[in-house]
Amino acid sequence: MKQISPARLDPTSRESISKSSSKKKKPILLVAAGLLFIGFYYIQSLFSLDANPIAQYQKDFNYKVITGVVLLFYLYMQWRLFRARENRELKAQRVILNNHQWQGVIAPLILYIHTVQLGYGYQWVLTTCFMFTILSGILSPSFFGSKSKLAYTLWLPIHVLFATSCTLLLFYHVFIVFSY
Repeated sequence: MKQISPARLDPTSRESISKSSSKKKKPILLVAAGLLFIGFYYIQSLFSLDANPIAQYQKDFNYKVITGVVLLFYLYMQWRLFRARENRELKAQRVILNNHQWQGVIAPLILYIHTVQLGYGYQWVLTTCFMFTILSGILSPSFFGSKSKLAYTLWLPIHVLFATSCTLLLFYHVFIVFSY
């Protein structure tokens, strides 16, 4: 069995991060697209620009359930990167990281298909937490070419905290929706 050096297992090492974002234009595109989609979601929600066909569909409970399941599956797919890192699957990490980043960028669109409004109370907290998870992902040190272990060490717990909080709030949301 081939031994992998500890540097190759470290997600902050120059080798593991640089191969995941080989094109210089990709980080700029991801950041711009992510910020554009987050901005679009908040602008349409804050100005009540929900007079579109999607808003009409969202009044149907079955539509909400189906799109909620899609959103739940999306979150499951995003957590695959965590599992790949836990299992120390370096080759899988590179592929999954690329998918994780692109899926993170389109997350506001997936949320928009589910709901065009920020919601009230815990739903507002859930939506805001979801957006902060996306924003913290967009502000990843690797997007800006940083190889700093300190920057990564400070950034990762924040991103995981938002992702974990969002996941817990999501399960609470599912409980509330099907309880009433």
